[in-house]
Amino acid sequence: MNECEAKDLSHSPTTASVEQPVFTAQTVPLEQQVMSAQQLPREQQSPFEQLHPDSIVVERWAGLIFFSVLGLIALVVWVMLTILVFPIWDFRCWLIGLSCLALLGLLGALVRMDPVWKFRNTRFRELPGGLELQRGYVWWHRIFVPRERIQHTDVVQGPLMRSFNLATLVINTAGTHEHSISIEGLDFQRAEQLRASLLIKNLNPSIPVPPQVLKESVVDLVTKDGAG
Repeated sequence: MNECEAKDLSHSPTTASVEQPVFTAQTVPLEQQVMSAQQLPREQQSPFEQLHPDSIVVERWAGLIFFSVLGLIALVVWVMLTILVFPIWDFRCWLIGLSCLALLGLLGALVRMDPVWKFRNTRFRELPGGLELQRGYVWWHRIFVPRERIQHTDVVQGPLMRSFNLATLVINTAGTHEHSISIEGLDFQRAEQLRASLLIKNLNPSIPVPPQVLKESVVDLVTKDGAG
């Protein structure tokens, strides 16, 4: 082999040294996670879920039971006042009776409409970083519960909810101003899924986190113009 051939072999691609890329683990700051969450397209964001429609019926039945007990107590009190204090022809007796009827009528309207307002104004969604909850009537509450703060979760069923296959999800947190957060009126299977999945800790630092989780672990933002 002559000298020229030796030089050509020394510069050939097979003998050239190849530099291997070096990968380093980097932690994405929380501010960058928030920016990435804001830049996600709307179709890629997790949609909000509502309560089960049967929760309206359950809430109305519970309110009707309470309304019946309160109405019976008011009737007994009015009869006792009529017998012991005022005679039946005294106008004060009828004034008290009419006032009780007006209050019971207002309470009955509230029992009928409150479950509908609660159903329309309560929604939630499970995010990779935790659970976001929005609810409220006049004042709108936005609550975010990070997975790292969740200690344990419970699924509770009362007699009425059990008859409609509904449940209440109770999330117990640590080191926050709200140690327990409840979501009533969920489908029982969905409540069980959330109970199990929320206990899985977040190990990926590059997942989107809602903007309101910059300084607090559980955020409760109250606004007056958010009621729907």
